[in-house]
Amino acid sequence: FPSLFPEGGEEPRYNTADAALLLLHCVWIYYGRTGDAGFVRRAWPVMERIIAAYRQGTRHAIRMEPDGLISAGEGLDQVTWMDVCAEGHLPPRHGKPVEINAHWYNALRMMEELSALTAADGREYYGPGRAGLGELQPGVLDGG
Repeated sequence: FPSLFPEGGEEPRYNTADAALLLLHCVWIYYGRTGDAGFVRRAWPVMERIIAAYRQGTRHAIRMEPDGLISAGEGLDQVTWMDVCAEGHLPPRHGKPVEINAHWYNALRMMEELSALTAADGREYYGPGRAGLGELQPGVLDGG
């Protein structure tokens, strides 16, 4: 999903690690307020493609690492909401940004819950063995 729609007819910019995860959150909020299960079922294939893309990897080195967390950014990529330029310097924010991983965890949990409205098996997102999160070490995300 675009991170910026520039003025003057320029093409949208697609350099963000959080926009697609925030879209999933919007579907969750919409369903919670409307109960429109039909909308969720229509959106489901797109939602699954978003999760698959993060798992497999996308442009700008956005990908799920073996520990189940999302890593993002390389070079001078600015892929989080903190895409700043300070005095001509682009401070890269690569690695595993905490807010991106909070959105990722949230997206997997929402997918698990919303899967009940579809024919999908929610365990793919957060069921036994935390399959959607990869092979996490105990306590990485659950505070244990």
